[in-house]
Amino acid sequence: MWFLTSADKKTAYIFINEENWKIGDRKDYTIQAFKASKKSQISVLGHNGLILEYEDEANITPTVKQTKEGMEISVTLSQRIYNDKKWKNPIVLKITELNRTE
Repeated sequence: MWFLTSADKKTAYIFINEENWKIGDRKDYTIQAFKASKKSQISVLGHNGLILEYEDEANITPTVKQTKEGMEISVTLSQRIYNDKKWKNPIVLKITELNRTE
């Protein structure tokens, strides 16, 4: 996992490169490098966060919240997959309206 931030540090781009992450599986992470606000929003770049192909009932909406342990994010691998049923690229998250941690 690696990060990029906007110049004002209010937006973070988080790159997650997980092997053996199966389509539809949800993963949770706690990140201490950033602090979410009540206005923070999370999105998965390249995906609308609403529909998982062939599984209409799946809840794949990404979430972000601040806890005393850190910023908690929850995301599902839900990109349209290649023919071999694997997503070969990092998942890129965009999180906005962060509080500065300085």
